[in-house]
Amino acid sequence: MVEIILAEPACQVRLLTGDDLIRRGAGIAPLSRFLVSEDLRTGRLAALLPEYDCGSAGIYAVYQDRRYQQPKVRLFIELMNDRLPSLL
Repeated sequence: MVEIILAEPACQVRLLTGDDLIRRGAGIAPLSRFLVSEDLRTGRLAALLPEYDCGSAGIYAVYQDRRYQQPKVRLFIELMNDRLPSLL
């Protein structure tokens, strides 16, 4: 038998992403340009090694077999295929 216990946290929990931490001055990191382009444009962040290319990690979509795929999922994937290359 599994017992489920619900508890209220004693404090607030906030998840900070890598770009959040960098914006708060927590160090340096290789970040995707589309995440920080506005920060670079305004001078909030600076590119430390602009001539260095970190390469591409790729962006992947994991979805059900096309036979069971909802139209909205297919349309989203098509949209990302069309739009993402210009953002990266």
